[in-house]
Amino acid sequence: MKFVLISMNITKLSKRGQIVIPKKIREMTDFRAGDNIKFSIKNNKIILEKIDPVEDISIIEHLQKGEPFKKNLVKELRDEWE
Repeated sequence: MKFVLISMNITKLSKRGQIVIPKKIREMTDFRAGDNIKFSIKNNKIILEKIDPVEDISIIEHLQKGEPFKKNLVKELRDEWE
């Protein structure tokens, strides 16, 4: 992943833990309203990544069916995000 430094954008965290992603950053990353975003932490920094809708739908369908997750799913996801 290539990081591009743009002029500093500052925003405040709301009481409900919400933030606004500045317009320039949304445009650069193609984040759009309704996108599902994955949060991860690396080296004490928060990383936001858009989730592929196909991947997201399979997780939602799995939860709606009430099926148990495979035994090591949480560990696999943590390993993938680190």
